[in-house]
Amino acid sequence: MNEHEAPVWCCAFHPLVPLLASGGGDRIVRLWRMDGECLRVLRGHSEWVYSLSFSPSGELLVSASFDGSLRVWDVSNGKCVRVMRAGGINFLACSFDPLGTFIAAASSDKLIRFFRLSDGEVSRTLRGHEKEVTCLSFHPSDRLLASGSLDCSLRLWSTKSGEQLRVLGGRAQAKVWCCSFSPSGHLLASGGSDSVIRLWRVEDGEVVSSLSGHRGAVRTLAFDARGGDGGELLISGEGNLMWGSDNSVRVWGPVERGDRMQLQPLQEGERWKWRCLAVVLGHGKMITNVALPPDGSFFASSSRDGSVRLWSV
Repeated sequence: MNEHEAPVWCCAFHPLVPLLASGGGDRIVRLWRMDGECLRVLRGHSEWVYSLSFSPSGELLVSASFDGSLRVWDVSNGKCVRVMRAGGINFLACSFDPLGTFIAAASSDKLIRFFRLSDGEVSRTLRGHEKEVTCLSFHPSDRLLASGSLDCSLRLWSTKSGEQLRVLGGRAQAKVWCCSFSPSGHLLASGGSDSVIRLWRVEDGEVVSSLSGHRGAVRTLAFDARGGDGGELLISGEGNLMWGSDNSVRVWGPVERGDRMQLQPLQEGERWKWRCLAVVLGHGKMITNVALPPDGSFFASSSRDGSVRLWSV
């Protein structure tokens, strides 16, 4: 999938049908079939498209851009049905909540905003980060939102009250570029500028595993949506803008312990053990995003090399 004429910054799978969305530096959103055919070209943004998210029903797609707008698209016909702004700031991440009632958007002004889907107005603003907010992830239950930032913090928020519940690990030593809750909701994965993936236990905010292997900054993470307790797979992608990276995608999974997987309750002092199952090479520049479809049989990766690639798991 090489029709973007600039770096591809984001990709996302439709939740119900085999359809992939991608957005990039050419200011265009594209919808793809799995055979590589581009079905629709969505135009309207005037700057980079940096983040994408489908609604739970798959009827709508939201795109976040450096032009200071969120655009909501009707997937069936490719028309833009709503444009949302917040004073000209750049949006770095967006996500529909699991119920499809609002859109969370992270921005360059250090804030997270909840936009109501019904009228496009801001219903809540979350304050706490001290630098740009780079990533968002909703807990499967819809009760929690995780956010990461260039201020080197990973934070948990109540989606109901907007209250900041926890800063995981206090203040880390690395910029946080990506975060993702596991399908079971027990784990939160984060990655950043120190090349390490950390798995946090959501219940108490403790690090239960640190995954090393990437050479560059970990830019993107995605769990296999099929995973339940003991069954998660994690896909990660890396890249630096200048040097020191192999631009690889890595597949991680829990190590079996007897007839139990490491996601089962641990004894005191034990840690969940995960290992790298595969290293995928092929992109010529930084990996910007990875995504998995609902059936988890393959995954997609986007890159600054201008391409989107599909890989079998």
